[in-house]
Amino acid sequence: MKVDNFYYTACPLMNGDRQCNKKVTDNGDGTWRCEKCDKCVDECDYRYILQLQLQDHTGLTWVTAFQEAGEEIMGMPAKDLYYVKHEHNDEDKFEDIIRKVAFTKYIFKLKVKEETYGDEPTVKATVVKVDKVNYSSDTRTILDAMEKLRTAEAGSSGVGTSGTRDVSSVERREFGLPANQSDQYGNQSSNGARPHDGGGASCDVCGNTGHVSANCPNTRSGPQGQYMGGGSYGGSGSYGGGLPRQHVGSY
Repeated sequence: MKVDNFYYTACPLMNGDRQCNKKVTDNGDGTWRCEKCDKCVDECDYRYILQLQLQDHTGLTWVTAFQEAGEEIMGMPAKDLYYVKHEHNDEDKFEDIIRKVAFTKYIFKLKVKEETYGDEPTVKATVVKVDKVNYSSDTRTILDAMEKLRTAEAGSSGVGTSGTRDVSSVERREFGLPANQSDQYGNQSSNGARPHDGGGASCDVCGNTGHVSANCPNTRSGPQGQYMGGGSYGGSGSYGGGLPRQHVGSY
């Protein structure tokens, strides 16, 4: 905050239902003159024109705060602060007031516009409204924002609020699971698709259609541990005159 010029002397005369508030000049004889009203007054008013540097997580910026916003920030009228500094010459109290303001958090509403001075564009920011931070409501706002972020991240990763996760048929194949395996609730894991009945499939064993290898007549077992019919060694039916051969390996 620029503390040297935190106020200006203003005209106290009324123009209709509003105060003039234009800057007045000191005549040196105890009176003040307003150019707009073309009158002299014995006493002027004091109004804020604060130059403040605001800071948040995005950076720093300079703003101007006029009377109403200035009173909200400083917590006292400009005239009272003027008397503390210039009439009472109480520098310690004045510094305490400024220090308290500097370390207080506010929520500012700004009006920003671009102006041109000497062919140079400049951005001017003015305080429209200012409120002190309500830590209770501010904390609730932050917690709500964190909850929305957590929910959004959970949704994008496929994890529900219960901590479970749907596994697609592709992922099931990658983990070596049957694509249509039912879950513990009896629902099909492949979007409700029914298991293939083999009606239009071809057999990998005999090459015929109408059944799959699991139902192939040539692989139906006789006594336990033996295969009846064609095997996988060159496609021959058996060893030595059609005798059944032992199954090698595990089922």
